[in-house]
Amino acid sequence: MPTRWLSLGNSVKRILEEWKSLTEFYNLKDIKEKKNAFTSKLFLCPKTKTYIQVISYFLEKFNITNKIFQDESITSYSLFSLLREFFTSLSKIILKPDFRKRKDLSFGNLYKINLIDDEEISSYFMDSHGCLDSFKKERFRTEVEWSLISEEEQLKLAESIREFVLETLHQMKNYLPLQDEYINLFKVFNPVDFDREDWISLVDKFPNIITPEIFSKFIEELDKLEVYNFDKCESLHSMYAKWDKINMDINIPIICSFAKTLLSIPVSSASIERVFSQMRIIKNPLRTKLRDDTLEACLLLQK
Repeated sequence: MPTRWLSLGNSVKRILEEWKSLTEFYNLKDIKEKKNAFTSKLFLCPKTKTYIQVISYFLEKFNITNKIFQDESITSYSLFSLLREFFTSLSKIILKPDFRKRKDLSFGNLYKINLIDDEEISSYFMDSHGCLDSFKKERFRTEVEWSLISEEEQLKLAESIREFVLETLHQMKNYLPLQDEYINLFKVFNPVDFDREDWISLVDKFPNIITPEIFSKFIEELDKLEVYNFDKCESLHSMYAKWDKINMDINIPIICSFAKTLLSIPVSSASIERVFSQMRIIKNPLRTKLRDDTLEACLLLQK
């Protein structure tokens, strides 16, 4: 794997693919020595496979999200749009069926649920028995072999999954600005999500970029943008390329520069961490006397 902390999902998936071979291997008499007793016992226990299948299911979901943070091309609003989708899909795993099937169900509605209020949690989310029935009929139906464990163990596992999902949702609300006002306004950087009032609200928050002296010109450019046919840039995948195309078509340098400036805000520290990793390779024990400007040049070439 290019990123080592994402390799766990592949490792678990590989174990499940080779489960039959592994159990046969650990079932051999000459393998049952003291040093392998724990591993043998683990693989020969039927419920181990069920638990690993649950782990694999969640690792796949979480690794998709983790990869988003490693993507240097993703923009802040795109990132948080995907995280909101992840929050919603995770909530639906344990959400009561009558809420899950509602047409007006949205991220905003789910985000408002108080995840530290037991009464509110019980109002929106299934209990252990409800989760187990749902998992066996809908969720995890094809991914997890529930028949390998007893009914009592099934209920305990369902309760563990429920608590894990609730805790994950709680931590996402605590540590990620999913409802941040700035992030919500950043949606205007996707040209098809044009909203005049949101553009003006966003500009008001960055007076150092759109100063009062150029605000009138900004409004003139906004008038042009409002009537622009955004289908012309639909085929372009990069946001930067889209804004370059719009600027070329209708000449809106202020809005284009403003959009590209805010789009360049890094959404995670992944790219910085990669630079430090590269720096350790370049400035190794045999090249400890590299000057700062030389090191900088080497890093630029490396990029």
